[in-house]
Amino acid sequence: ARITAESPQDGFKPTCGRIDEFFYRPVRGVSASFSVGGSGGVHQFADSQFGHLFSHASTRAEAVQNLVKALQEITIRGELSNNVLALQYILQSPEFSQDTHHTGWLDALITAKQEFAPVVPEKVAAVCGGLVKARNLFKAQSTEVMNCLERGIVPDRSISNFAHHRFDLIYKDVKYPVVAHTSDMHQVKAEVDIVINGAHLQAEVISMFDGGLKVLFDGRSYVLYSEVTATGLKVMVSGLP
Repeated sequence: ARITAESPQDGFKPTCGRIDEFFYRPVRGVSASFSVGGSGGVHQFADSQFGHLFSHASTRAEAVQNLVKALQEITIRGELSNNVLALQYILQSPEFSQDTHHTGWLDALITAKQEFAPVVPEKVAAVCGGLVKARNLFKAQSTEVMNCLERGIVPDRSISNFAHHRFDLIYKDVKYPVVAHTSDMHQVKAEVDIVINGAHLQAEVISMFDGGLKVLFDGRSYVLYSEVTATGLKVMVSGLP
């Protein structure tokens, strides 16, 4: 299996950029080799492949099973996209499992815009984006208030109430009006009351040592990593874009 910096959501188009986290836990029966580490990246003029896995077993089915397990032990986080989840989908598909695939099979799936990885539900994506943005606003405005006080300046009223935020979040060309009330987001654990499109929910936000967030709402938990890019806020939800 070739591990590449390609975007399955965009027809496996090559991508590039830095890697913030990379981890692989070895699996018996699978040999692995990678050309990047936890602080590396893939240059825009480099080949998109940065690793490969070779699986060997007494039967094809066992080798495939080992390969899927190995792919599940890969963690990649950063600017670039990768094909790890797509490879798991392909290897576990009926066509591949039953050995009925052919050279045009994958091209047909790409043309049909087949999803090669689980899709984050739009409600979950909107809530996670809202929580991240509310936290960013809280920390930025509270820091600005403290800077004003340290200089003996009265903070402007527009930034003084940094525990309450009202903003619009745009996701997949849909605008979500958001109102968020937060506890102290500088603490490791914080509570957020958030209203999106009129629907109210409560969430718990836990700051992790590596800069990520663990959020809990509606009885489920999600791990978030985010960054502000030239095109807006980018949030990874439990490893999914």
